[in-house]
Amino acid sequence: MKSDLRYVINKINLAKLNTDPFPNLLIKNFLPKKILRDFILNLPSFNQLKGSNIFIQSKSDTKRSIFYKSKYFNEIMKEKNFKEVILFFSKLEKTLNEKFKNEISKFVKKEFISKKTKFSCSISSSIKGYLKSAHIDRREHKFYILYYPEIQKNSGGDLKLWKSKKQNIYDVFPSPKKIKLSKTIKASGNTCLISLNTPFAYHSVTKYNCNKERKYLYVVFDFPTSKKNYKIKQRKIGNNQNIYWKTPVKVFSKNRRINFINE
Repeated sequence: MKSDLRYVINKINLAKLNTDPFPNLLIKNFLPKKILRDFILNLPSFNQLKGSNIFIQSKSDTKRSIFYKSKYFNEIMKEKNFKEVILFFSKLEKTLNEKFKNEISKFVKKEFISKKTKFSCSISSSIKGYLKSAHIDRREHKFYILYYPEIQKNSGGDLKLWKSKKQNIYDVFPSPKKIKLSKTIKASGNTCLISLNTPFAYHSVTKYNCNKERKYLYVVFDFPTSKKNYKIKQRKIGNNQNIYWKTPVKVFSKNRRINFINE
């Protein structure tokens, strides 16, 4: 396990830090192949994700998720190789703090820079028709990580990163007129996108066109926040706290928010 963790940390240390349009790392071949296969085999299918512990983000029901320490997640954690991968991710904050040190000081309020964060994650599965318009993620996230273990090539579901002009207050769900496409990341297997969450970390997902579901891991390190924000009900409402950043954000348009929820 230690050698595999060193492999992952080394990948982060050697990765190029992109600052346009927001601070991020894009890393391919992120996990050692010897543990990747078993991790993939332990991921639940879309149809297995049902019941009270499941989070359905949109009314279209094209994506379902289970969260860290939920009953179902704990069951999967009994599998040694799955647990090992989750533990890898949980140990990355120190490395990320050093890698993003200068960028953190630019955007995070001084009193929160050294605050201890909380690790959390989710396993998701999306099916044909899934898409997401441009947005920023929940505001208590310091870092968020999107990890795709395997991908059907040329099946859509590509990540788009968007650039915004400097604002006094940023829009959580921006008008298309206020942002400009900066980069398209073609989805590929064993690839990891690690981002410092900022008021302008706008990203979207193009429509997924494959009949085979796509499974992925979403990892976060959160600033101090209320425990209730981790409850399914609160996740559906959304969390608009933005006390951690030097520049505030807010929801400017209820219609764009509703559109995001309905996608």
